[in-house]
Amino acid sequence: MTEYMPKIFIGVLTYNYANFLPEALQSIINQSYTNWEVLICDDGSTDNTEAVIQPFLDNPKIKYFKQPKNCGQPCNWGYMISQAKGDYIATLHGDDVWENNYLESLIQEIIEDPSIEMICSNWAIYDQNLNPTGAIGPIQTNQKLKGSEFFEFLVTSNISLPSATIFSALRAKEVEPPDINLSRHCDREYFLRIARVANHAKSISEPLIKYRRHNLASAYINEIGEKLVSSAEECRHIAKKFPSISSGLPNAAELTDIFLQQSAMYIRHRALEDVLKFKGNNHAQLLQMSKELYNQPKRSIRYHCKELFVSLGLAWLIRFYRAYS
Repeated sequence: MTEYMPKIFIGVLTYNYANFLPEALQSIINQSYTNWEVLICDDGSTDNTEAVIQPFLDNPKIKYFKQPKNCGQPCNWGYMISQAKGDYIATLHGDDVWENNYLESLIQEIIEDPSIEMICSNWAIYDQNLNPTGAIGPIQTNQKLKGSEFFEFLVTSNISLPSATIFSALRAKEVEPPDINLSRHCDREYFLRIARVANHAKSISEPLIKYRRHNLASAYINEIGEKLVSSAEECRHIAKKFPSISSGLPNAAELTDIFLQQSAMYIRHRALEDVLKFKGNNHAQLLQMSKELYNQPKRSIRYHCKELFVSLGLAWLIRFYRAYS
């Protein structure tokens, strides 16, 4: 590392992650890059979060703040960003884990090229118990782009993961905080705005984050239709906020379809992957939800839910084959 070591403000976002938070915090302490400070932003947890973090608060570089009540990810993230005092801002969700060289790898890129004001790395997907699944995120190449070009890249490539992104604290002051009207897509919308004002941005293909993906629970199954519909509405909300900045960018209607398709594909893949592990009537619940969602009047939602229905049918055939072969 060179003598110049920019200060990194790390916000750890958590809500009822007491079982995972110590691993996340320990991964910060283990960083080879040491010029950082941490604010744990607790979104009104009702578990024993405050108890499990006490040993970490002995470190003077780690502070803790608890929201008076649960206000949602955009609100909690926005508060964290407003408290940033460093040169760059990093976010770590309380259930994710950084590799020991995460900060050093990304900050070294910035030190060598200060025009980079937003940088994101790839991630590896782990299960709930932090066992590797073998899957990695979507970033395939290292590339540096102008901020406006990176904006266009983010529009058509959903690579926004808060735990894998570092951005300029100065640029964060130029944009509004995360949109509290969004839930599932607040991070993507916010990073689009950061990219638009950044000088340059860069993506790194090396997976430097252990992204924990939780098991698909029954509660998730029961809400799958609602999630896809709300995701569609958020996509429309985002698309209207970003008029095309070049003739090559999709218009609002096309953006909506792009975002919706990516959301539907994600939910479909999650359902297809996890349904093969289910027992009892969970599979029937998924099929019923896909039927109900298919009956929605909006054609674009019907199309993607038809694909979901087909995927679930294939999953049923696979389960049947496994059971009787």
